[in-house]
Amino acid sequence: MEITAIGEKNESHFLPLLNRSMLLPNELYLGAVEDQKAVGAIAFSGEGETVVIHTVFVPAPYRRRGIGSALLDEVFKVGRQSGAKSVWMDYPGNEANDAFLQSKGFLLAEDVSFYRIPIERILTSETCQNIFSKITPKSNDIKHCKRLCTLGDAEKEHVIKALKSTEIGYVEDLIHLVCDPELSLFLYRDEEGRDLRCLLLANQNEDAITILYLANPGGNPKDLVLILKIFMELLIKKKLTDKNLTFCTGQSEVVSIFKKFVADGEESAMSLMVAYGNL
Repeated sequence: MEITAIGEKNESHFLPLLNRSMLLPNELYLGAVEDQKAVGAIAFSGEGETVVIHTVFVPAPYRRRGIGSALLDEVFKVGRQSGAKSVWMDYPGNEANDAFLQSKGFLLAEDVSFYRIPIERILTSETCQNIFSKITPKSNDIKHCKRLCTLGDAEKEHVIKALKSTEIGYVEDLIHLVCDPELSLFLYRDEEGRDLRCLLLANQNEDAITILYLANPGGNPKDLVLILKIFMELLIKKKLTDKNLTFCTGQSEVVSIFKKFVADGEESAMSLMVAYGNL
């Protein structure tokens, strides 16, 4: 196995593992190669004395062979050489991941803004069914909901301009570079694309579907439920409901609604964890 830098010449081999359409200019990338196959990738960046790991992925057939560990070790090495003193990363919290990261010297801290849950559990939860049963998408609502892949460049820029005054800046990078245009949705007041009510930006890899961003510019919570229902129907149509759904957002009103989907009196969702350690 060889660890190599990912750049323009070899990015096509690793982008599917990184869940990207292209490399981002503010991140660094390393990949693992075995028998001329891409078997792992990691994305990270340096912020002062801290290295932040954004993504690490090893396809299922190649796991438990030291590939993830080798990628992390190389990032630690790069971090030390650049003068960094600590490393942080987000990851799905479970016993296997906890044990692995702790073996690499990480400490764990819970971050309640992130959730990972099987899609079927959301679809079949009593809370979710109760909410969905009260909101039946009308034919007009479906028509007013557009996928990113159907928007022209002018429409994308219109969305970004509408969000810039109220939303955080990285939405532009998500729309242009990261999210899956087949799965990302925009809900408007009418078919002409006026008055953005809600948006859901998502992507997928071999294991999971990630809701990268869910916002409610229109201010009506019912729109959040509606766009999630349309999203779930899209996943079923594409036969993607055997994947795990990772939900990532820092917006408190969105998190509170999501919690309703997964509460049901039990620990239905596992929070993602923040891991950090000294270099």
